[in-house]
Amino acid sequence: MLDLRTLIARTMQTSVRASIATTAAVAVCGQVEDGNGIAPLNAISHIIWGESAARETAATIDHTLAGVGLNTAAITAWSAVYELRFGRAARKGEVAAAVVGGISTAGLAYFTDYYFYCLPSAPLTDALRG
Repeated sequence: MLDLRTLIARTMQTSVRASIATTAAVAVCGQVEDGNGIAPLNAISHIIWGESAARETAATIDHTLAGVGLNTAAITAWSAVYELRFGRAARKGEVAAAVVGGISTAGLAYFTDYYFYCLPSAPLTDALRG
């Protein structure tokens, strides 16, 4: 079992790389698909601001910083899940376990984040909005 300090350190190592890669991928895809790399980052802030966040196309503190911050927080949480269950195998060079861990964690993250936070009538989204 990992001690808390080691878990935090490993989670941060994983999440920093994943956050940078994900933020870049979201921005590039937005630029390629719609000619705007900021809008999809803003859309993440719908958790706070509601559906109007999807229409914000300019970089703003309210939407862009919140979107990147929320995405980074989610990635950090899912990185901790990965580290707790699969991190040791990945560090030992067990490629199959690392890949299964990545796919499993990504699948769980997709299901949880999409069905609880992204759907317009998602229970947690509604609760956060009051």
